[in-house]
Amino acid sequence: MAAADTFSFSDVDVVGFDLDHTICKYKLNEVFPLIYNSLASCLVHKKGYDKSLLEPFEIDKDFITKGLAFDPNTGDFIKFAEDGYILKASHGSRLLTDDEILAEYGKDRTHPLFDGLKDTLQQTDDMGYFENYFDMPFAVLLARLVDFIDKRDGKRPKRYTFLNDVWSCYHHSFDRDNFAANTGLFFPAIKETPEKYFHVCTEDFKNWIKSLKEAGKRTFLCTTSNVDYARHLLEFIIGCDWQSYFDVCCMYARKPGFFTETQETRPFYNLDKDKETKKVTVLQADKIYSQGNAQTLLTLLQKLTGKENPKVVYVGDSLRSDVFPMAKLNWNALLILEEMEAEGLVAHSHRDELLNDDSDTDDPSPKRKKYTLPNELEIEFLLSSHWGSFFRTPNSVKAMHSGQTNHNGNKKTGIATMNTLWGYFIKTYSTIAIPHLDYITDLPLDHRFPTFNVEKNRSGFYPALPKALV
Repeated sequence: MAAADTFSFSDVDVVGFDLDHTICKYKLNEVFPLIYNSLASCLVHKKGYDKSLLEPFEIDKDFITKGLAFDPNTGDFIKFAEDGYILKASHGSRLLTDDEILAEYGKDRTHPLFDGLKDTLQQTDDMGYFENYFDMPFAVLLARLVDFIDKRDGKRPKRYTFLNDVWSCYHHSFDRDNFAANTGLFFPAIKETPEKYFHVCTEDFKNWIKSLKEAGKRTFLCTTSNVDYARHLLEFIIGCDWQSYFDVCCMYARKPGFFTETQETRPFYNLDKDKETKKVTVLQADKIYSQGNAQTLLTLLQKLTGKENPKVVYVGDSLRSDVFPMAKLNWNALLILEEMEAEGLVAHSHRDELLNDDSDTDDPSPKRKKYTLPNELEIEFLLSSHWGSFFRTPNSVKAMHSGQTNHNGNKKTGIATMNTLWGYFIKTYSTIAIPHLDYITDLPLDHRFPTFNVEKNRSGFYPALPKALV
């Protein structure tokens, strides 16, 4: 789909949805500590790591931010600019000074693995990153491990070797069989008190999806969550009729592979009592499948729409799994970005103008809409004084005086540069970005949103520009 200056749901034939942190909005102040505790408990009790890892996650919540990279060779966390310049870095939890960054990475403040990360968004053994709300708590865990090892040994090792144990505990804690087995800390807690961890979908949201279907749009659900966990979420946040909102459901899709692989390498499977049975080569509407690939799904969408090249938009929160792959499929990508709301929007303060307005008006603008706003605790888990804004980090005065590239923006226009690597991914691969779906459910389907194609630094943000970019 060629890049256009505007996007409208009236122009598409199919709307696809991610589940976690897209349709299902988590209470991050509750789920972040739960994820962390699940991993830390395994490392301490199963792998013999120091009990200091069990200190409350909340102590170091200011360390987490979306988009950090991690180098296990050095134990450094890095916040990159889009050109590879290291805006900020820390060793373990300790923020590095400009002099330390220059000593470690040279006068250009670059990392040799940056280009591969920017071009492919692939995680490697030598460079990982934290870009969604499931993996962000890992950053605190890894920082604490680096701090502990340095203190215990009195020096840095040549390479930090705890990642194998961390991944082992990840699978121990979050393996898809654990939900049915009721093992670990995460799934039992989710099952026992879902109201503690999830926001229920609004009636406006449910009516909006119904309006899409009434307008002849086809809808599908595509989630990496296993079918039993996904069903548990959907029954709680939508209701027992959740399946009626989608023409087909793809569970345990293991994105981004779902969007890049083929029927040969990633087949669909039928389900019987939530267990995978036979491989499927032809999909049917109104069914739930496991795993799969976009090519086979597209065949069904062609049949349902009666079009050889149906226009598709996919809605999700992960730049790596939900947005980046859309370019090769020629689909639009609508990014869910809660940081917009947490950091504040220009002329749309989440505590003022986005609150419900009781005045008599038919205006569908965001000012007239009541939103499920993040509470102060949730905001604290998204904002980081340690790393600064998700959208931009200016050069330090010292770096500027040293002749480094200016990443601060244009003082004459008053427009700040969205200079972070993840800001680059947003403006390059997203069609538009919104804090969450309730921001658009009151708009007519033919509403036209400016896209990032117009002005890549700012135009695709709806309902307004993040305050950090002014």
